[in-house]
Amino acid sequence: MNGSAGCVRIMAPTGGFCFAVAKRNTPDKGWGVFAVEPIKKGNVVWRFVPGFYDVFDEAGFLKLIDGMSEDEVVYELTHMFAFEDFPTCIIRVRDDGALINHASEANLATNFACPLEADVDDNVSDYPERVALALQQDRFALVATRDIASGEELTNNYNDDIFDPDFFMRVYAQYEIDEGYLEEDG
Repeated sequence: MNGSAGCVRIMAPTGGFCFAVAKRNTPDKGWGVFAVEPIKKGNVVWRFVPGFYDVFDEAGFLKLIDGMSEDEVVYELTHMFAFEDFPTCIIRVRDDGALINHASEANLATNFACPLEADVDDNVSDYPERVALALQQDRFALVATRDIASGEELTNNYNDDIFDPDFFMRVYAQYEIDEGYLEEDG
């Protein structure tokens, strides 16, 4: 594991997909991820894997965006998220899982039915490292909510999963980001 104050990057040789997928451009959402083989309901489709995600606390996040152009900051803001389990950290996926698009009737969902198996106290100095390790639990994996056909785009309803820390929302508002895409079907 390597990292600096406020940021953790876990290293490993592969991405988080458990099935064969293809990355393709979609007509209305940019890049997307598509199943290359059928996937049965209930299977884990993607999970956090060491080396393919970063965890930032407020100081680490502000350090990350310091000196970035406005377009670069907006890109980072729209490709990061948090879970309510970890209210003072933000996560950046670094594999093609970041390309899973939003849909209100998604075929994937976070596996919150699994209990959190770690006590992650945000008042300790190694909080981002503890969050990074906790994310590898199946609680945070994406599971198929129904059978998915080969060739079908993998989607997740961001509104069901996302929690935004206060510090993140302050920066988000500063850049006046439009979240209209979260209200559209797709």
